[in-house]
Amino acid sequence: MPRAAISSPAPITTAASARRGQNASAVPADPTAEPLGLVELPVGEWRVWVFVHGGADAPPLAETLSEMDTEVAPYEPERLVTAERHEYRVEANWKVVAENYNECYHCGLLHPELCRVSPPRSGAPFEGSGLDNWVGGWMELRDGAATMFLNGASGGLPLRGIDGPRTRRVGYIALLPNLLISLHPDYVMTHRLTPLGPGVTHVECAWLFAPEAVAESDFAPSYARDFWELSNRQDWSACESVQRGLATPGYTPGPLCEDEADVYEFVALMARRYLGT
Repeated sequence: MPRAAISSPAPITTAASARRGQNASAVPADPTAEPLGLVELPVGEWRVWVFVHGGADAPPLAETLSEMDTEVAPYEPERLVTAERHEYRVEANWKVVAENYNECYHCGLLHPELCRVSPPRSGAPFEGSGLDNWVGGWMELRDGAATMFLNGASGGLPLRGIDGPRTRRVGYIALLPNLLISLHPDYVMTHRLTPLGPGVTHVECAWLFAPEAVAESDFAPSYARDFWELSNRQDWSACESVQRGLATPGYTPGPLCEDEADVYEFVALMARRYLGT
């Protein structure tokens, strides 16, 4: 079973020892009740995120994420500071939100601001994408654009571990089941998806910056926040429209185009997990 991501890196105390409720003092002790207590689940930390596994036989977290960590490590998310956080309620299934994130086939129609700073058909998948619990790839920044902002200018500082081609790219990673990681030259953005029902998803979006950037007297995260707040709203509207289409009696699945390779990998991953493979 895939792990669930929790945004806070704070230590977690498991509830395995919480065997009896608050009114348990009124109930006689039962020596046979111990096996009926709560089940302890494996918990692990990776970078700045905490993961809880739904089964007792979880493989080592570092081993599971080793290939993906190659792409994330230079951005040092564990070092960064969360300077902004927004929450959204999206009237769509969480997998619709994840599929939207994993393709830019829709960008030309929905995201004119994004297309001005990043060519929607640029980039390539990351090596190892789709093999084990994650899907991802990168897109280029246009000439003259330093990051994803309305005018391409950065209001922060470059992340210290980023050099070479990564200074001209933005990486996008979907880690099953519910964490989306967007890697920019000057900040990291995450989306954490929490299903509230078959057709409703709570999304928590966070923006993480270098501590030395946040310490600047004139620093403001609004340059990154405002750009993605606009793009997020555009995406949520599209996802909700797709969800309405999925709910119609006449809906039938259609083919994927070549620009939706990451969507195919995501769907294939989900199918394997539903089959238990």
